[in-house]
Amino acid sequence: MRVVAIASRKGGSGKTTSAVSLAAAFGAAGRRALVVDLDPQGSASAWLRAPTDGPGLFEVFTEGAQLVEAIRKTGAGGVSIVPASPKLAGIEKALSDEVGPERIFAEAIAALPKDAADVVLIDSPPSLGLLSVSALVAARFVVVPTEATPLALGGVADLLKTVESVRRRLNRSLEVAGVLVCRADHRRNLTAESIGLLREHHGALVLRAVVRESVRVAEAPSHGLTLEEYDPHGDAAEDYRAAARELGGRIWKGKA
Repeated sequence: MRVVAIASRKGGSGKTTSAVSLAAAFGAAGRRALVVDLDPQGSASAWLRAPTDGPGLFEVFTEGAQLVEAIRKTGAGGVSIVPASPKLAGIEKALSDEVGPERIFAEAIAALPKDAADVVLIDSPPSLGLLSVSALVAARFVVVPTEATPLALGGVADLLKTVESVRRRLNRSLEVAGVLVCRADHRRNLTAESIGLLREHHGALVLRAVVRESVRVAEAPSHGLTLEEYDPHGDAAEDYRAAARELGGRIWKGKA
C-alpha cells in the first residue's frame, strides 16, 4: 500500500481535483484507491457523495477510532473514501493537550489492513497546520499540484521547503513523487513560460504529464461523477490517466 499526500499551500491549485481524479485513474487501471479527505471543507467528500454516518476522521484523531471503520464506498470504480467532517476545523483545539498530535494520523494509516487499498491519496488542507503536517507525516510520497502561473512558482517552492522540514524532523521516508501542473491553458504564452520555469527550478520533479484546462473539470463535481465517469475521453481525464501512469512508475518503482 502506497500513501500519497496531495499537498498545496494555495487554494485553487487543483488539489482536490487531483486527489479525486488520480484516484479514479488508478481505479480505472485496476488499482484500489482510497481517498482520505483531510480537508475540513470536505470538497472531495461532497464530490464523491460520501455518506458521513458512523465514526469519522475526528473520532480517529480524538478517540482512537480505527480508520478502516470510516471507509465508505463510492460509485466510482475502484475508489473508496474516508470522508471529511466539519469538526476537523477544531482539531487543533481538541488535541491541544496531546503530545505529538501530528503522529496520530500516521499511526491510524499504519494500522490499515494491507488489503484496504493499493494506494491512499490524502487530500490535505491548503494551509499549514496540524492536519496538513499530519498528512505529510503519514505519507511516503507527496504530489504537489500547481497552476501554470508565475505566482504559483513561489507556492511550489514554499511547499517543497515544508516537505524538507517535515522530512528532517518527523518523517525521514517522505519523498516528493512529483509536481503536477494543472489547469494549463496552452493558448496563453504565459503557460509555456511558467512550465518552463518550473522545470528549470525543479527539474525531473515536474511531471511530464500536464493537465489541460477543461470546463468538464468544473462540471463533474456537481454531477457527483469523477472525470473518468463524466468525460472519460476528454482532455483532463486523459491527462490525469497519463499522470497516474507516471506517478505509478515512481511510487511503485516497478513493484506491485
